[in-house]
Amino acid sequence: MSDFGIYQALENKLSQTLPQVHIFGQVLPDASPPYIALQLNPIERSPMPQKAGRMKTTVSITSRYKGEAEIQDLHQKILTALEGTSFVLQEGAAGLARFEESEIKNEKDGVTRTAVLIFTILIRLK
Repeated sequence: MSDFGIYQALENKLSQTLPQVHIFGQVLPDASPPYIALQLNPIERSPMPQKAGRMKTTVSITSRYKGEAEIQDLHQKILTALEGTSFVLQEGAAGLARFEESEIKNEKDGVTRTAVLIFTILIRLK
């Protein structure tokens, strides 16, 4: 399944919401937090080819701010920005973001925090 421009649509929405935070498809080793990593995973198509599908999307936020204020703030802003958002996609497709689950965890270094939000993008071709 093509991504129908979902990555670009998500990147644009998150860039508007959090213009000061870098967004990566693959995080560079020297990336300085806070940053966001996006990952798309196709999960199914409808029984009727080329009519509909779903794309699982993982949005990971990494922060090294002392305390949880920054990671909580970024988590909430991303959740608010994406949940229920409709996207005009490529190839005549439309998308709708649905929140699935999230988790915030402390990394072993005791300073780095990572929030992982999982969305499903429902895709419908026109």
